[in-house]
Amino acid sequence: MKQLSKKSVFLFLIFSVFFSVCLSETKEKTTVYKDLKKKTSKYLWSKELFKVVFDVQESEKKTAKTQNNVTVSAQRFKKYDGKRIRKILIKQEDVFDGKDFLSRAANKSHIQTREMIIRGGLFFQEYSMVDSKLLAENEKYINDLSYINDANFYLVPVKGSTDFVDLVLIVRDKWTIGVVGYLTSQDKFKLGIYDKNFLGLGNEFKYTAKYEKGKSPEWGNDFSYTIRNIDESFVDLTIDYFDDYSRLKYGGSLNRNYITGKKYGGGLDWHIEEEKEQKSEVKGISTISTPKSKKEIFDCWFGRKYNLWKPLLGFEGMAIAIRHKSANYLIRPAGVKSDSLRSYHNVNYFRLVSFSFNTQDFYRSSLIYGFGVTEYIPYGKKLELVYGRESGEFVSRDYFGISYSYAKFYKNVGYLYNKLSLGGFWVSDNDVLEDLTLRMRTSYFSLLYKWGTYYTRFFADLNYVTSVRRSLNDSIGFRDEEIRELSLSEKNEQKFVLSTEMVSFAPYNLVGFRFAFFTFADGGFLSENENIAVGGKFASSIGFGVRIRNENLVFKTLQLRFAYFPVQQDDGAYKFRLSGEKDYSEPNLDAGAPEIIQYY
Repeated sequence: MKQLSKKSVFLFLIFSVFFSVCLSETKEKTTVYKDLKKKTSKYLWSKELFKVVFDVQESEKKTAKTQNNVTVSAQRFKKYDGKRIRKILIKQEDVFDGKDFLSRAANKSHIQTREMIIRGGLFFQEYSMVDSKLLAENEKYINDLSYINDANFYLVPVKGSTDFVDLVLIVRDKWTIGVVGYLTSQDKFKLGIYDKNFLGLGNEFKYTAKYEKGKSPEWGNDFSYTIRNIDESFVDLTIDYFDDYSRLKYGGSLNRNYITGKKYGGGLDWHIEEEKEQKSEVKGISTISTPKSKKEIFDCWFGRKYNLWKPLLGFEGMAIAIRHKSANYLIRPAGVKSDSLRSYHNVNYFRLVSFSFNTQDFYRSSLIYGFGVTEYIPYGKKLELVYGRESGEFVSRDYFGISYSYAKFYKNVGYLYNKLSLGGFWVSDNDVLEDLTLRMRTSYFSLLYKWGTYYTRFFADLNYVTSVRRSLNDSIGFRDEEIRELSLSEKNEQKFVLSTEMVSFAPYNLVGFRFAFFTFADGGFLSENENIAVGGKFASSIGFGVRIRNENLVFKTLQLRFAYFPVQQDDGAYKFRLSGEKDYSEPNLDAGAPEIIQYY
C-alpha cells in the first residue's frame, strides 16, 4: 500500500503539471470567439464569396511551385506573411455530393462536426499575423483528424486594405459510423461498431463483442472512448477496457503531440494487463501453456521545443524531453530468477532523456496512399540523441542511442526517406554491451505517371536490422507488410528485406468508391551468420490485387490480394485474402517521446 500511495502521488503531480502547462497556453482563447458566432451568422455565403475563393484557388495553381503533383505546402500562403487575419469564416460541406435520395438522406442523418470543435483546432485566432508555415501545418492537423475528409484554408485579400486578409476554411466531414468484424463460423466471430465523431464532438467511441465457443468465458468485450482536444489544449484522453478468455487489460492515457506554435508536448499512460492461465492437452496429459500473470504499467513523458535563432547545421528547431516507465508484476509464475524468465522481471523504472534537432516542412500532394484526397508528406531532417537508465529487479544498465533521418522530394526522381538508428545497453557491473541494435531503412515512391486514364506510382521499402548480445530469448522475423501473406519468426540475429509495389489508380468512381490495382514483389533474408546472403534463410512472395476505398467513409480500405511463394512455404505455395487494409502512416521528422531502438 505504501508503494501504491507513492505512485499515486507521483501520478497526480505529473498529471497536474502536465495539464497546468498545456492549459496555460489556452487561457488567452477564453474570449477569442465570444462574438464570432454572431459575426459569421450574419455573413452571407454568397456566389460572390465563392467566386473570390475560386479565383484564389486558380491563382494558387498558377503561382505554386509544383513538381509532378507535389507542392510545397506553405508556399500557398507565403505572399501573405506579415498581414493580419481580419475574419475566420468556416464553410462545412455535405459528406456526399450526390443529389439522389440516398445521398440526401445520408447527409441529413449525419451529425456534422460542431463549429466550435473545428475552431478549437485552430492554431491561431482573429487578428493574428499570417505565418505561412503555421497555416500549412494547421491545415495538415485538421486533415489528419480521422473524421475529416478534406479541409482547405484560403486567404482572401480584403478590398481597400493592404494589411488584412480574411481566412476561409472549407471543410468536409467523413461518414464516421462504421462496423468491424469477422465470421469464421457460427462458433467463432467478432462484431463491433464505432463512431469516430460521436455526436459531432470529435470524440471516438468503439465497442466490439467477441465470441468463441468452447472457451471460458466464451464472450469477450473490447471498449474504448477518446475525448480529443480537451478544453482546446490539444490533449487527448482515452479510456479503454478489454476482456476475453486469454487476456484482461484496462486503463487510460493522456497525450499531446508537439503542436506548431506551442512549446510543450507530453503524455501519460497507466494500464493493468493480465494474462490468464491457458491449459493445453497432449496425449491426455494436461499442461499449462501460458501461466497466469498480472502487471502494472506506468509511462509518462514531457518535453519542450525551442526555435533556434539561426539554423544550426541546417536544423531549425531543438527539443528536450524526459520519460519515465515502469512495469511491475503483481502476479507472475514461480521460478523467476536473474537468468530465467527474463520477460517476467520487474522493471522498477526506465528513465530516458532525449535531445533532438530537426527541420520539418510538408509537401502537399495526392494519389500516394490515398485515393484522391489531399495528402501531406514531410521533408527535412532529424537528429536525436537518447540516454537512459534502466533499474531492473536483478540488474541495472545504461542506454545510449542515436538516430538520423532525412527526407526530400527529388525532381525527376521521386520522394526518398532514409533513417539510420543505433542503440544499446551498457551493463557496468559486467562491463558488457548488450542488446545492441542497428536499423537502416530507405523508403521511396516515384513520380506520378499517366498511362491512358490511369495514374501510376512505384513504391519500394528497404529494411535491414541486426542485434548482438541479446539478453532476451526473443526472435526476429518477417511481417505481413514486409513479405505479404508470409508470417515467419525464428531465432535469428539479422534481417534484410525489400518490398516493392506498383499501384495504378483507376478513373472509375462507383457511388464514391474508387479503385486501385497493384502488383508486388517482396523478398528477404533471415540469418544468424555474419554474412546474411550466404547462411541466411530466403523467403519471397509475388502477387497482385485490387484496393477499394470511399474517402467519404471511415471504413478501412478493402483489399483483395493473391500471393504466390516462389520458395514454397509449409502452409502452401499461394494464398488468397480479402481483408481491410490498415492505413499507411507517413514518416515523422518531428520530435516526440524518447524511444529506444526497437528490435523487430
